[in-house]
Amino acid sequence: MPMINYSITNRDFYFLIDSSGSMYNLYNPLSLGDNRRRFDYIRDCVDHNICRVLAYRQEGKPICSEVTVAFFNVNQISKKIYLIPDSDRVKEKFDSVKPSGGTNIAPTFKHLMSQWLENRKQSGTDAAVVIYVDGLIDDLSEFVSGIKNVASQIEHHSHLKILIIGIGEAINSERTVQRYFELDLNGFDFRDANGQPVSIVTFDRMDDVEEMGGVIPAIEAQLIENPETGLPDWLAGV
Repeated sequence: MPMINYSITNRDFYFLIDSSGSMYNLYNPLSLGDNRRRFDYIRDCVDHNICRVLAYRQEGKPICSEVTVAFFNVNQISKKIYLIPDSDRVKEKFDSVKPSGGTNIAPTFKHLMSQWLENRKQSGTDAAVVIYVDGLIDDLSEFVSGIKNVASQIEHHSHLKILIIGIGEAINSERTVQRYFELDLNGFDFRDANGQPVSIVTFDRMDDVEEMGGVIPAIEAQLIENPETGLPDWLAGV
C-alpha cells in the first residue's frame, strides 16, 4: 500500500509565474478604474498566497518554511528561480522581471520536479505546484511529457498536486479551455508508479480560486480519495 497524505502540510511549494510579453496587457481592460497589468495583479495574488502558505498550521504542523518562485517564458530553464522565506520579498522578485517572449514552461517545470524527486528520496516531502498563466502554454506537449514523467515516479495522487490558474480573456477561448481540461480530466492518461491512472492536475480561473480563499483551499479540495473531476460552473458560458 502506498503512503497517502491528504493533508496539505509537509510539502514543498512551488509558484511558477508566466512572464511572457502578454503579461503587460491590462488585467481588466473594460474597467476604467483598474490600470493594473496582469503581471501586477498576479504579483498581488502571489504575495497574499505565499503569506498564507508560510503562516498555515494544521494541528501545529506547517506546510513549509519557504517557497520556490520561478518565472518562465523562453525555452530554457529559468534564470529567475528564488527560494522565498517570507512574502516581503515577493515584490522585489517581480520587479526584477520584465515580461517578454513566449510561454514556455517545460524546461523550468522539469528542472524543479527533478530536484524535488531527488530531494524527496531523503526528505519524503510531498509537493504542490501552482502555475499562473494568461493563455495556452506554447510547449504544451513537452509540459505534458514532464507531468507524465513525474507522475510515473509517485505512488499516489496525494503526493503531488498541480494547480493551473488562468488569467485574462484568452483563458476563456474554446481551444485553451479544451486543452487545459484535458490536463484536468487526465485526458493525457497520466499514470503513477504502479501503472494506475492518477489525477494530479487541476485547472481554474484566478478569480474563482481567490473566491475559494486562495490556493490552499483549491489544493485541499483535491486532497481526497477521489479528486473532483467535474467541470466548474463558469464553463457553461464558454
